[in-house]
Amino acid sequence: MKDRIPHPNLALSSRVREIHQEVFGEDDDCHVADELGLPRQTWRNYEAGCTIPAQVILEFILQTGANPRWLLTGEGEKYGPEPFEPLHAHGLANGPRRGDRVRPNPYSPRATHNSSGENN
Repeated sequence: MKDRIPHPNLALSSRVREIHQEVFGEDDDCHVADELGLPRQTWRNYEAGCTIPAQVILEFILQTGANPRWLLTGEGEKYGPEPFEPLHAHGLANGPRRGDRVRPNPYSPRATHNSSGENN
């Protein structure tokens, strides 16, 4: 019988749970949900292996300082090189506010290019 390959969601959810327990405490499964503005059961589902939406995992990374490479692969340092502060300390917990300047992404499909390949 072939060895079963674990589903990628289970590996990610296991690493997310590990970071969550280190940052927020083992018995506190509510604080991270509250910080991310999620129902507590939704967070429990993510830690059990349900697919975590991109916006949620990105906010989790910002909240905890987790290294995205480690979360995805289990390789490298568990935490990024920069110290982290919770998003609410910067007033960003709910994303950019109206009027905030957001730098355009030069790799966006909406970016226009002239014939020389430079952005317009």
